[in-house]
Amino acid sequence: MKNFVFLSPNFPTNYWKFCKELKDNGMRVLGIGDEPYEQLDENVKNSLHEYYKVGSLENYDEVYRAVAFFAFKYGRIDWLESNNEYWLEQDAKLRTDFNITTGFQVQDMPRMKYKSGDTALFQHNSLNAEFYRTYLRDTFGIRRYEWESCGYRQEFPEGKNSIHVPFYQTNTSQYCTLYAACKNGERGKQELPESCPGYCREKVFLYPKHLKMVGRYNSLFALDESTVSGMEDTEGWKEKRIDRIVVNLL
Repeated sequence: MKNFVFLSPNFPTNYWKFCKELKDNGMRVLGIGDEPYEQLDENVKNSLHEYYKVGSLENYDEVYRAVAFFAFKYGRIDWLESNNEYWLEQDAKLRTDFNITTGFQVQDMPRMKYKSGDTALFQHNSLNAEFYRTYLRDTFGIRRYEWESCGYRQEFPEGKNSIHVPFYQTNTSQYCTLYAACKNGERGKQELPESCPGYCREKVFLYPKHLKMVGRYNSLFALDESTVSGMEDTEGWKEKRIDRIVVNLL
């Protein structure tokens, strides 16, 4: 039986369903979280083979010891995942430290989180495939494509293309991280708001200046400085097959 370590199986509250499906498909599902076992929902308990409580998921040493315990008891860990953007880097470090090759490693983080490194990986996408554009047109009536200027060279297909500048979305969360931070004190403690209090009217997540990004709503946005100076170069955009510029100022 293969071992799957699932971090924070109790939060968000619907994540036990991932564990249940893994268990039903023959995986040994081992949970790590900071909520006492007796307080876990019965669905969470039933979806796990074993649960290890840590004082805080923010404490890497504690989580590391939890994974080490499972590895000692059950053997090699085949998978490790939280399915949560907040724990992306910690997941990668744990996989690297325990030689878990089924997932992103530490060396993948610049490419995944900051879109730096080998930018050639981002220059191609399925919209450049004519058969896919034909499928979108014939099935859904889609004839215009919306793009974000992301700071690297992109190849645009023939047809109607809009470019959104100068901000672009780097990633998004299932729930609003700003709501979680303001209401629960930690952006990782996300939940589905029953009503929106409008925190984003006055608050944002700020990051180091060199990252050129800001957190708002349930997403992170970065600034593509190259488009600021070239926004008026309409002929240049036309040559790239862009026929509409959308200015987004968040």
